[in-house]
This record gives sequence, C-alpha cells and structure tokens, in this order.
Amino acid sequence: MGISALVLAATLYMFVTIPKASSPTRTPIRCRSTTEASQGTSYYQMVDYEQKIADLVSKDPNVDSLMASVGGTTASNLGGPNYGELVVHLKPRSKRRLAVNDIIKELRPKLAGLAGIKSYLQNPPTIQIGGQGHQESLPFSMQTPDKPNCTPRRTSF
Repeated sequence: MGISALVLAATLYMFVTIPKASSPTRTPIRCRSTTEASQGTSYYQMVDYEQKIADLVSKDPNVDSLMASVGGTTASNLGGPNYGELVVHLKPRSKRRLAVNDIIKELRPKLAGLAGIKSYLQNPPTIQIGGQGHQESLPFSMQTPDKPNCTPRRTSF
C-alpha cells in the first residue's frame, strides 16, 4: 500500500513538472523537402528538377551539405516516380545566423519560383510518426463508419 502511494505521488509530481509538448525541443541540424512534379514527368526530367533545387539550396550560407534522390526506392515510399526527396544538413547552430524555421522561410519563396516542380520544405519532428514521407509535418487521417462514401484525407495541423 505504501509503495503504491509513493508511485502515485511520484507520477503526479512528474505529470505536473515535466513540460508537455507534442515533440521534444531540440536544436535541429537538418531539414527535409519532398518534391513533386506533374504526373507523367520522366525520370530524367525529375533528375533535372531535383538538381536545380539542390543547386539553389546548396548556395544558402547556412547549408553544410545535402542529399537528393528521385525515383527508385523513393518513388515507392513517396507515392510515385514524379516524387523526390532532399535532405539538407545544416551547419551547427553556432556557425549559422538563422534557426531552421527561418532558413525554411527564406528558401520557400526561392523554391516556389522554380517552374515544373513543387517543393515542400519542413523541419522534421524529433519523433517521426509513421514510416513514410509526407508533405505535411504531422499526417492525420480520420474515418467514420457512419458515412461509407467518406474518403480519408491527409491534413496538416
């Protein structure tokens, strides 16, 4: 009985004192981008698009290195051959002037100016939910048995 009370008290203490957030705080050193071209885009055109994005992102002074991929295994993980992925490794925080979210805000308009391809930059959460890449940070699906014609959709929140 005494041990149960002690465990309960410790649990309540931790519940009150531990910060609550959907994702632990950290200083990220990378961001990622899912890229998407129109349906029917050839592999070679996709490689050209991805190279343009990689060239643009690598010119940012906050970027240390990056890795880009299209087709292959990425195609089945992301949804098709017209998808790609870019993983951007940033310089350590002490050697760059901006935080990750500010770097993303700077890069988004530049990437939006590239014709033929869309780029979805994001600061990935510390804890990845699900095993596949998404254009949103936190994919969310909802279904209801009450409406058989209801199609689930991914939504960002």
